[in-house]
Amino acid sequence: MSGMLSRLLGLAASAVVLVSGPALGQDGPAQMTDEMRRMITEGARGSLAVQVEQGTAGGPGVGAAQLSIELYHQSLAVYQMTRTLEENGTALLGDLPVGLAVRPVVRIEYDGVSYVELGPSMDAEHPDAAVKLTVYQTTHEEPAWRVAMRHIMVQRVKDGTIVNETLVVENPTDKTWFGGEPLREDKGTTVRVGLPALVTQQDVHLDSGFHGWCCTTFENGELTVQMPMMPGQTPYKYTYFIPTQPEQVDLTFSAVAPTDSIVVFVPDDGTETEATTLAARGTQDTGRQRMRTFTAEHVDAGQRAGVVLRTLRTAAEVQTPAASVGAPFPWVMAAGLVGAVVLAVLVVVMMRGRG
Repeated sequence: MSGMLSRLLGLAASAVVLVSGPALGQDGPAQMTDEMRRMITEGARGSLAVQVEQGTAGGPGVGAAQLSIELYHQSLAVYQMTRTLEENGTALLGDLPVGLAVRPVVRIEYDGVSYVELGPSMDAEHPDAAVKLTVYQTTHEEPAWRVAMRHIMVQRVKDGTIVNETLVVENPTDKTWFGGEPLREDKGTTVRVGLPALVTQQDVHLDSGFHGWCCTTFENGELTVQMPMMPGQTPYKYTYFIPTQPEQVDLTFSAVAPTDSIVVFVPDDGTETEATTLAARGTQDTGRQRMRTFTAEHVDAGQRAGVVLRTLRTAAEVQTPAASVGAPFPWVMAAGLVGAVVLAVLVVVMMRGRG
């Protein structure tokens, strides 16, 4: 190992930046302290081996592309550097600060798309790590993509209804799809999801899988993702708030693509529920309350599915969760968002301009 470290330390210098602002562009409390700076500059050192592979059959080798590496301590970016790959798609990075427990984030632009991979935790006891990152050729031809899973959880609060959705899309090909119409600033649309009529953009929170509102739009009741779709499965998590309706909450939608599985969880609180396409599957205890479960499998693209909640209890009968008291939207739960913010950035594949 000492020989390897000597080789790493002898490599050509890379551009290195010590980062001291809030993590990931968020207005969070995490800031670089003097003790953290000392541990970064004087603490243990480690190494990172990066391998970038071509994932498209018959595609060319990656070649000498440029990497960007960031080290995160919890949610704070504490160190950045760049390095050019060897012709065989590898890079050995040495003299990395691991006096603090950090996780590396490796980014590379290839064929107009930025790919991101999260590495394992590194610290003084585990100073060396490896990251493998796969890139793909791109295409403008829409693949036969599908929704592997759509899970919807409904929660009633005093001011209305909170809906948490997880959507997992799957691209079965070995090429990254740029997306199609509508185009916006040279970004193509890949995923389109209809939301209930009373929801506005201010009521929507992009939890993970997105790249913020720079690559996402919400117009005419439709949430659209304008990022390339990688091969394999990509999860999107989002939450929205529906203001109180006196008679019903309509959560039916048209399937955005052929869908393998839909599961809807509704509070078991006496609310009358009318299901479309979905079948009732009993109740489950989620720890906070019992939920009724409605499911469907193998739903065709465009087929209507979902539930309508009728005879809603009055606002006085619904107890708002403590985490939502005083928040502008009940779904803003800070404890859960700290980790989710990091995850959201790490799973993103963001389209870049080709000009």
